[in-house]
Amino acid sequence: MIKPWRFCAVVLSASAAFSLAADEFPAPVPDVDIHGPNVRPEQNYVDAQFNLGFCYEYGEGVAKDQVEAAKWYRKAAEQNYVDAQFNLGMCYEEADAGTEDWAEVYKWLSLAAMQGHEGAKKFMTAALESKLMTPEQIAEGQKRAREFKPR
Repeated sequence: MIKPWRFCAVVLSASAAFSLAADEFPAPVPDVDIHGPNVRPEQNYVDAQFNLGFCYEYGEGVAKDQVEAAKWYRKAAEQNYVDAQFNLGMCYEEADAGTEDWAEVYKWLSLAAMQGHEGAKKFMTAALESKLMTPEQIAEGQKRAREFKPR
């Protein structure tokens, strides 16, 4: 049986023509050369982790699974990978009504915005202007962002 990450890597490599506009969501998959069994997401290879999260989010070569997508985005985001931070923040934002964690949305999107991610900057501006988050959620998100230490 083919490992999902290996199949996904082949799918992503084969779809080099696949691109998204800079201001579209989600962040585009980086152009990464992934070779054979030595490059595995579970070995903290950040590009593979991000790509696997993308595969699960969009059902590219694997069954669509938001929980698995968030799991792999988190692994990359915790290593300060800006696109994974953005995508993870959006996973929290897009959670089922009542289950979203706005402090986590704020944390991950603000970390991405601080690294210059334009989509995160735009979302943060819109969210704050529309009062999408309460002052308490913003304060908790700011606290979590300050406490963040990349692995």
